[in-house]
Amino acid sequence: MIKIGFCGSHSTGKTTLARRLHEDIPNSYLVSEVARNYAPEDLKNCETQKKILADQIREEVYASMQVDVVITDRTVIDNAAYLVSVCGLNQEYELLPLLHNWTGTYDVIFFCPIENIPIVSDGFRFTDNSGRVLTELRIKKYIGILQRKHKGIFVCLSGNENARYETVKQTLTRYPVDGDW
Repeated sequence: MIKIGFCGSHSTGKTTLARRLHEDIPNSYLVSEVARNYAPEDLKNCETQKKILADQIREEVYASMQVDVVITDRTVIDNAAYLVSVCGLNQEYELLPLLHNWTGTYDVIFFCPIENIPIVSDGFRFTDNSGRVLTELRIKKYIGILQRKHKGIFVCLSGNENARYETVKQTLTRYPVDGDW
């Protein structure tokens, strides 16, 4: 079983890349962003953010029981960053052990930075760029902490969508994944 995660702030191309990869790998399972199962106004609620994190883990466990290749368009790292932004910094100390343990279940995590990617209003996420930047900074912080324990599983993507996808494909040649590339 291989699990591939895409992480980053909102509107950075994670879902697009995850869907492309899912289309290229037969019999893979795509875990879509579980936060979209909630009303946008509920995303500012601490209990909702905790449910989203739990739902992410539950969906990943379910997917891993179904197929040999699981692709997630969010990771627990993203969910933790959003949870802390809503619930407060005191939540970090409670989340770090979970992040350390669960991050080890991913074979590779692709980080999608903001770079020059404009925010696309999808009617779901907020379009305030300062919030997006703050979320990215938290994600980078968590990755920095987690990399000390989980070396070699984080890959930072850059460039346009095609350049990012090419890096994904090249990285995954190290794993026994059958794809059409």
